[in-house]
Amino acid sequence: MNDISTICNLKDDKSCAVTFTTDDALYRSCLFYRSKFEEYGLRGTVAITADFVCPSTNSDITENNGYGNWEQWKALVDKGYFDVANHTKSHPSLDKISAEQLEVEVNAARELLQAKFPGQKVLCMANPFVVTNDTIDAVIRQQHFSARNGQSGYNSLSPTMEEWYHLNYQIALSHLTAEDMNAWIDTAIDKQSWLIEMWHGVDGQGWEPPASAECDRHLEYLSNHLEKVWNGTMGEVTQYLWQKQHSSIKTMVQDASEIHVYLNTTLDASLFDYPLTLKTIVPPSWKWVRIFYGNRDEICPVTIKDGEGQIIYSAKPNSGKIVIKDME
Repeated sequence: MNDISTICNLKDDKSCAVTFTTDDALYRSCLFYRSKFEEYGLRGTVAITADFVCPSTNSDITENNGYGNWEQWKALVDKGYFDVANHTKSHPSLDKISAEQLEVEVNAARELLQAKFPGQKVLCMANPFVVTNDTIDAVIRQQHFSARNGQSGYNSLSPTMEEWYHLNYQIALSHLTAEDMNAWIDTAIDKQSWLIEMWHGVDGQGWEPPASAECDRHLEYLSNHLEKVWNGTMGEVTQYLWQKQHSSIKTMVQDASEIHVYLNTTLDASLFDYPLTLKTIVPPSWKWVRIFYGNRDEICPVTIKDGEGQIIYSAKPNSGKIVIKDME
């Protein structure tokens, strides 16, 4: 018999996920992205190459050729519009270096980013030049839980372990228009998949930079589809899908007015603490419920679908008993 509670495929039961990633620590371009994220209510992931961050305290962006120093980057990330992914220490082709260098470029670089950005988990990797092999994958898996390292395409909402370290992407190039890139979003919605966009800079900065006007129109298009799209960062979607794959849910009906739900995971809570969206079937006569767990106390409406009552709510795994009570 199926449980009357399930974990939704994505946050807020959205149809697809769209993740905006930008590579190479292109600070001037990221200031533009941040302004548009703020305008449109979006977020993204900055994949930082540590050696591309200015070592000086000089904060003049023009003098620094569009790059920023660590203090500037921390201030930008602290605004909450980006999370941080690892794009290696110096951006080498990882198949051309020694085993010792590989460790420095991958795991030591992640540890440096964690030190520079307290509170950032840095769960995700973005391989330079999309280069990998079995040896590289093995090193990445030691400290990372996903890698944007596949090919042009879209991703399953339940990646296999192999797929987790070869995530597909669509790359923003200088000749593309907003309409070209908007089609990626349409496809992700149709496929109910995870789209990862790979950007570098805009307006002449970085590799194959599109015009900022095209980026603006594309981000506006994304913002207009948030009813169906979860605009999660790479770290957020990685956390959510890993937790969904490694969590169990159990429901116990106490009586005619109370249901208990238990959500548990085997993952390390220090790395995986993202709220999962849950759906529980309740009697169609219920109109509103109160949900209690931990210090949470919230009111949730009951919706009717195919003659069944259901509620959609969020909870963190391993937070103890979730109590659902009819408010009638």
